[in-house]
Amino acid sequence: MLSIMLLSLSGQFTGNGVAITPRRSRTCSEIFVDIDVTNSKFTMYHGGYICQDMQATYDRYQMDIVNGELFSNGSKVGLISENELNINYENVDEGYIYDLKLTKLNESTLRYTESWFSEGKNALEVKGDLKLLD
Repeated sequence: MLSIMLLSLSGQFTGNGVAITPRRSRTCSEIFVDIDVTNSKFTMYHGGYICQDMQATYDRYQMDIVNGELFSNGSKVGLISENELNINYENVDEGYIYDLKLTKLNESTLRYTESWFSEGKNALEVKGDLKLLD
C-alpha cells in the first residue's frame, strides 16, 4: 500500500497580503483559513479575505484524499503532498477557473495563493503568508 506524507498543518491561520486584478492592487488586511488534513480527508471549515473594498468568505467544504490526489464529488480537483496543496477547478458553465495553492513554509506558516481566471486571463490573485493561531 502506498503511503504518502500529507500536508502536516491543520488549524486556524491568518495573515495579510495583497489582491491583484488587471486594473489595480488592494491591500488585504486579513486572509484566513481554518483547515484540517487527515490521511483520507481535506476539510476547510471556513476561509476568506478582506482586501479594502473587496472581500469574500468560503463555507465549509471537504474533499477526499486518495494517493495524494484530491477528489470532490468523485472528480479529481487537485493534489496534496507533505508541503503543498493544489486545487484546480474549472466551471465551464460560468467560464472561470479557480486555483488554490497552500504551501507550507515552516511549522507555523502557510503561503496562500488563490487565483481566478476568466477567458484565459488572470482575473484575480489573492496572496499572503498566514500564521498559525495559538
